[in-house]
Parts: sequence; C-alpha cells; structure tokens
Amino acid sequence: MTLLAEDKLKHLCQIVWGEKIREDVFQRWSQGIIFSQYEPSALVQLQGGPCAVLAPVQAFLLRNLLKQKKINEWNKLASQDCDEILVMSLSQILEQASPGPYYLLSVDSGKCTESDVPSSSSQVQSHTSSDSECLEDSKALNPATTKKVKLDQEYFHNNLKCTVLDNTEDVVRYLNSRVNEWQENNSCALLLFLYSMVLTKGLDAVKSTMSDPDEPLIDAIHGHGSQSLINLMVTGCPTSHVWDGEHNLGGLKLSGVHQQSEIGFLTLLEHLRYCQVGYNLKNPRNPVWVLASETHLTVLFSEYKQLVSEETQTEKARRTFKEYDPEGYGFIPTILLEDIFQSLDLVSEPSYVKIMEEKLDPEGLGVVLLHAFMDEFYPHEVNSTPDVFTLWHYNGLSCSNANAKIEYHKGEAVILETQVKSLLDSNPMLTCLQTKWPSIDVQWTNGETPSIN
Repeated sequence: MTLLAEDKLKHLCQIVWGEKIREDVFQRWSQGIIFSQYEPSALVQLQGGPCAVLAPVQAFLLRNLLKQKKINEWNKLASQDCDEILVMSLSQILEQASPGPYYLLSVDSGKCTESDVPSSSSQVQSHTSSDSECLEDSKALNPATTKKVKLDQEYFHNNLKCTVLDNTEDVVRYLNSRVNEWQENNSCALLLFLYSMVLTKGLDAVKSTMSDPDEPLIDAIHGHGSQSLINLMVTGCPTSHVWDGEHNLGGLKLSGVHQQSEIGFLTLLEHLRYCQVGYNLKNPRNPVWVLASETHLTVLFSEYKQLVSEETQTEKARRTFKEYDPEGYGFIPTILLEDIFQSLDLVSEPSYVKIMEEKLDPEGLGVVLLHAFMDEFYPHEVNSTPDVFTLWHYNGLSCSNANAKIEYHKGEAVILETQVKSLLDSNPMLTCLQTKWPSIDVQWTNGETPSIN
C-alpha cells in the first residue's frame, strides 16, 4: 500500500472532476455505501449526484440476490449476508472493467469537518440538478446526532493510498476487510470505489474511449454522472453512447456497446428522442435494468428470467426494421429493403427484392411500412416476453419513497394487445418502460407509481 503518485492523482482528478473540484459537489459524493434500515439489501443515496455509481452497484447486488434467494426472503437477510453480496458485486464490477491488475484506493480518516445535515424541508430542488436533493432521515443513520462528519477534500486527496492486487480472490479479501468501514457515512467509500474503477480500467483507456475526452465523468457544476460514467459502471466500458456497436457519422466512428450486458439500461431520454438504446443494453443477461430519468438513476428488476430470454425471429425482425428507421416513423425507404433482407437472412436476389418492393409498396410511394413488412414475412406474431409478470423498483433517495422509507416497490405488469402507446407526461415511469415494452401497463401494489426522480 503506497500513496498515490502526484502525477497520477492529478490525471485521475481531471478525468473524474475536470479542472476544478467544487466543494459542494465533492461533499455530495462523499458518502459511504450504506444499507437502508427499512430494506436490508437496499443502498441509501444521501444527496443528489452519486446515483451514477450507486444505482449500478445496487443493480449488480440485485442480480446476485436474484440468483440466490426468492424476493420474499430478502427482508429477512442478515447484515452479514448483505455484506457478502455487496463485496461480490463490487468485485464483479471491477472484474468487468479489467482482467487485472486491480487498483484499490483507501484513505485513513483524519482531518474532518462537521456540518449540519440539512433537513428535508431545507433542500432546494433544481431542474438542473442531477437528482432531487434529499437525505435519509439523519436519525436513522446516527440516532445520537444531527451532525454529519465530512472528510476534508484536501486531506482526502493528499492521503489516498493505493493497493495493487493481481486477482479477484485478493480483491474479495481486501473488500471484506474494508466493508464495515465503507458503510460508515464519512468513509467516502463511493468515491474510493469510483477512483478504483477508473484506475483499474486505466486512465488512458478511459480518456480515449470517451467521445469527448475533455468532458469529466462528473459534471463540474451540477454533480451528475455522465453517460460515460454510467456505461463504465454498467458495462465496464466508458463509451459515451448507448447504441449497439459502432455508428459512422460523416466518417467519424462513434463506439457504443459491443456486447450484451450483464445488467440493462433504459432511459426516458429515448422517448424524448435524445438517444436510442440498443439491444445489448435493453436486453441484458439478467432481468435487472438501471432506469434513467432526466435527473436521476433508479433500478428495475424482476424474478422472471423470461424477460431476458433469447429474442424470437419475429422480435429480431421488428428490431432490425427499426434499426433502419432510427426516427421511429414506422416506415423505411424501399431502397433499404435489400439490406434488411440480408440482415435477416431472407432471399435478397435483386429480382426477388424488386417483386417485394412492388408488393409492399403497391402505390409506388417509395416506402415500406413496418406492419406491411411484418404481415408479409412474420404473420404469426411470436413474443418471448410473457403477457403478465411482476416487476420491482428501487430508488435510493429517501425523499422519493413513500414515508421516506427506502424500500423495494412491487408492481404487476401486463403487455396489452395493442401497438399504440399510452403516453402520459405525468407518468415518467411508464413512459420509460415503454421504450422496451411499448404496450406495457403496470399496477403498483400500493396504488402509487414509484418515482424515477
């Protein structure tokens, strides 16, 4: 264990924070990895900002829990069980970023300052903030005081120590030795893990993969995590985009997600047409998705493995058609028909393509409609998704949960027999889910739709 070299520390801080670290932003990220008193396996987010790291960690934790226990047993988990699953999840996220070596950072608690924990009524919410600004009930974290101890920023960076480990077994042992310390509110565990991730991935590798290497992982003004940071945590690769593979824009190759991820990602911004999430993130290997609103990250999960089963030929055909219709108009130019046939291994001889162009576009408008294409080649709609299934939702901000209790919220989902979306600006949760399941509707157990903000 040695002090982090000054030049490496400077490079690390530039990648994470930019040229200057705002004190208020640093303090919002300075928290431990803490479990809720109301839900043994749910992590607490104290203030706006760090959900870009916390939500993916929670998603991996849920992925591991789903493999080990039924959801109705989770509320009986012992703290030791939760610690073990947390350590397993953190090590898996590091391993996903790199096969090693692994750079684990720590800092001894030393020069600290005390500051009042603001009450929920004093929090200021701004549309430019990365999350709603709120705290778990301070008494739940420390019944004896309403003070929060914060590590001084200068001391934190001047006393960072690095331990280099060669294999995941050593990583697990290291994390086990630190897990209790990391759950203390003033431990800065979340930042230590973020720094460890960036160093393990490699400073140059992180910077070269981002579309804009001058854009920090954490917004310098508002403190929210960039898409590159989210992708680093979710997939192990800090690409700035959420589409599949590479896109060529005017000769510029922009890299997205190149393989099916362990956990998924859905975003409300896709409905707003700011981006298009590819198959690799929408259809992960496990039924767990990080959900992005315009300002916050939460997690959706389910016990139904059928939700991530291999797509049918019908689903592949519909997805492929939509890849040639990125604006979602429901049609493509007839000139693209041969390309789609080749992508789907259909007959693509020019003479046959010409016949099908005339059949699918009898009026000669120069376009092929999605429903006409599907009716012709895939008349019997077959879906891998069940018609009815149970979903669960997690939000780490106490003020976004009923009675300020961070708990999992249960919903019963149904896939309606219609292709018409029921879009409601007042229901961003449903709108976000419809980017994956266009005709989904969900009835939440307590009668209130959980917040994704």
